[in-house]
Amino acid sequence: MYIRKHWKRILFSAIALFGASCDGSSENSPSIPYSNECETLSSSSSDIPLSSSEIFPSSSTEVFSSSSFEIIPSSSSAEKLGPYKLARDTSITCKLEKSYSGFCVSDMMGHHKINQLIDELEQNETRSLEELNEIEKELEEIGGNLLIETNCVSYEHIDLFKCSNDSTYEKKYFEPGKEDYYEIDSLLYSFEEYKTKFSSPAPSPLCQKTDFVYARDSDVFEDTQAYIDSVKNEKKLSSDELTCISTAAQHHNDTFTGILAKTQICDGISTINPYYQAFIQNPIDECLKKE
Repeated sequence: MYIRKHWKRILFSAIALFGASCDGSSENSPSIPYSNECETLSSSSSDIPLSSSEIFPSSSTEVFSSSSFEIIPSSSSAEKLGPYKLARDTSITCKLEKSYSGFCVSDMMGHHKINQLIDELEQNETRSLEELNEIEKELEEIGGNLLIETNCVSYEHIDLFKCSNDSTYEKKYFEPGKEDYYEIDSLLYSFEEYKTKFSSPAPSPLCQKTDFVYARDSDVFEDTQAYIDSVKNEKKLSSDELTCISTAAQHHNDTFTGILAKTQICDGISTINPYYQAFIQNPIDECLKKE
């Protein structure tokens, strides 16, 4: 700004001095012969540019500007991705990098449903024991389909988020695991963060079911036979009871096509799963009631 004002003063002084020499108004200035340059200057003086952008060539202005007011971009700020953010640190922004297909989640025989029910029993953190028993009934009914091969008709949908902390996070739309993230109102929560903020209080007792046996599994036959032996040791059985028990056990093992959990864990204590125990013992006990 100082340089511009300085050049304006020089220019105006030169114009005034030259104008005085043309009209002879200066008493002390020496006489200058007439020249048509004075007319030319006088007639065009109103067109003399007063802005610094016209006085200085554009190249000069650019050099002055760039050398005096150069703006250096900051390299310390993280790249802004958006519109998503990490829930634990909202200064970390994220964008949806891509969506893709994962494991098969639906086929003609409902295999995906079987896997989902098993996971709900093994990983339970919110359901009551009564709710787990209902899941077991459903699993027993459809479990035999697991042995039937069939073609997949749909696959798991997965979103991959890339974040400004140079990390990526997955959101699954079917059976999210403990390594996956949840997206709520554009915020990405880890499994633990989501559970802490959104899950219901844990039921009491908190139970899980595990150690699954499948149709034709030898465990079913062996556990049935072990129960029969214990009954024989406790009381003397009649011939009709022995016949009934043998027939019931054989039919029971041959027709079993489902899936059952052998172990129940409640508040960290493992016991025989009552549902499995009833499955093994009930056919034998029915024979003993007939007498």
